[in-house]
Amino acid sequence: MIVKFNSDGSVDSIIRLHNPPAGRLHPRLFGVFPDGQLLLTGIVDAGNGLGRIPFIGVFDSYGNFEENVILPNAVVPSTPAKTKRNAPDAGRPKVGGLKKKGRMPRKKTRPKIPMGTYQLALGEGRILGGPTDNLYLLQPGNPLALYVVSPGGQVVRAVEIHSPRPGLGLASFEPAGRDYFFATFFGFGRLSIRKQGLHGSLLLVPALIDAASGKVTATFHASRKISRLRPACAEGPNAFEFVGGTKNHKLKVVLFYGG
Repeated sequence: MIVKFNSDGSVDSIIRLHNPPAGRLHPRLFGVFPDGQLLLTGIVDAGNGLGRIPFIGVFDSYGNFEENVILPNAVVPSTPAKTKRNAPDAGRPKVGGLKKKGRMPRKKTRPKIPMGTYQLALGEGRILGGPTDNLYLLQPGNPLALYVVSPGGQVVRAVEIHSPRPGLGLASFEPAGRDYFFATFFGFGRLSIRKQGLHGSLLLVPALIDAASGKVTATFHASRKISRLRPACAEGPNAFEFVGGTKNHKLKVVLFYGG
């Protein structure tokens, strides 16, 4: 179910989600279109030997399934993985083909992507609103994949987002005005070995990303005076908020303008 709250913390409304035809749904992320429709990602217990499969779909404002969302170039499991019980040669004696060490020759099979990979992509992504009626679906990977999804479940546009430096991961991703996103990439500086273990400085790279092309248009480097602050969000394509703590343990919020 999806629960909407009022500003005072009281419950405004509850939407009970109905399972799609594919099976029982375990939701991970959701976004709301301006007309009240819902975009959901998750995992479905499909049954019939298919097991758990990734799911992305559109629901109406009452929680009824409406349409599957098909992502271009997305890799999804189409058939169940063979187990010892349902394998075609299960129970048959294996003869011939033994090598000197007594091992059976391995058959060349296409590598399978574990379900944990799909759960990571569906659970650690983002669904964001934009300046139009569409929603933005961000899925992790290298490069990141950003999909623009319409209320009817159609993918309007798909772009790739590359980190500004090799080896950086994504920490945050938020809208920055009408045509941009404010992203924070992270990594670690030079590592050193000490008695206490492995140490390294945290590297944060705030960046501005063009929503249409997915290209990084600018990166920002802060002075040492604000090195203890962390990027929070953007008020526009050139105004960014940082948060941190003071020596007397108080919250500190600072607004910076890119230049």
